[in-house]
Amino acid sequence: MYTVLFDGAPLVWRPNSPAALHLLTLLAQRPRAARALVALPGTPPFPLPEDIQSVQVDTPARGGGPLSWEQRLLPRLGREQHADLLHVTGENAPLFGRAMTILSPTAPPGGPTPGSRRSMAERLRLAFGQGGRSRARASFWPADLPLPEGREHSPAGVAHFVKLPPSVNPAFKEAAIAPDLELPEDFILYHGPLDERSLQRLLSSWSWAAAAIGEATMLLVLGADPAQKVRLGHLAQINGMQTSVRGLPLLPLEGLAWLYQHCKAVYHPASIGAWEGAMRLGLACGRPLVGLETRLADALVGPAAYLVSGEQEGPAQNRALGAALITVIVEESVSKALEQAARQRSAAWQAQDFRQGLDAAYQGLLDEEASDL
Repeated sequence: MYTVLFDGAPLVWRPNSPAALHLLTLLAQRPRAARALVALPGTPPFPLPEDIQSVQVDTPARGGGPLSWEQRLLPRLGREQHADLLHVTGENAPLFGRAMTILSPTAPPGGPTPGSRRSMAERLRLAFGQGGRSRARASFWPADLPLPEGREHSPAGVAHFVKLPPSVNPAFKEAAIAPDLELPEDFILYHGPLDERSLQRLLSSWSWAAAAIGEATMLLVLGADPAQKVRLGHLAQINGMQTSVRGLPLLPLEGLAWLYQHCKAVYHPASIGAWEGAMRLGLACGRPLVGLETRLADALVGPAAYLVSGEQEGPAQNRALGAALITVIVEESVSKALEQAARQRSAAWQAQDFRQGLDAAYQGLLDEEASDL
């Protein structure tokens, strides 16, 4: 028996993010030989699985709270709980600590959005978090994606990459429960970054498609916090799209799964990360995908998506994205072909394979540590 302490901050601070969703997958598929414990900086809005133990130290989500959580409280909780491994699905890791740190990257390559303004506490958090990632023992990476560029032969930033079978939370492959919301009959899902630059691109590209697709089909935006919902509504109103764009509240796992299973398409005009992003979830649910062509996206989706070049941003790209959406929604033959390809692409993703791979990876790292002593 070994103890894995999971950083549960995403479940509290960003409960619909890829980091939170992948953490729920890790908990659902945790090895039977592992004692799983979740460290929480507050009470999550949605309950953890009943058989999961947790330890909670209330920590503010703003100011210096996240820095204190990642660099002081997580290592302390690891010591107190005698954790053998600390597993992080967020973007930052502790610089010091007794437990071996493992990363499961969920953010797109390249780091934070360029040009975003950061406070001193945020800059310190980023610097310490990057230092923590550089000292991590391993990074878990899905076997269906190429390693990040420049790391194929001599990985930088972590000791080594460990490839695991691809997987998503079982909820996305089972019959889900509809959320308690008034929803349009036809809708497209956006479940991606919500910074200013991403929102501008989302609405600009949607403006090219909305009229041709028709008023009956709405663009639903997932994962927005209250401030982001206000900004989304303001931008939609400025662009005359307040009736065709809607930000949804934070939802439990089953509600998210239902929306993915019943949308007309998943729209992701953004880069993707390794685990539990919108394109991977869309594949698991057999939905048509529209997004940007990148190295990781190409490898993940193959023929199951209509991808637009991500090299040149601006009006031309927005027009191309809008045209891609129109084609997928209006041309039934295209939509059906993408659905079939998505189902074929994700058919081999088996929860048991992921569980076994995860156990082997944990055990291998512990054996390495023991041999080094």
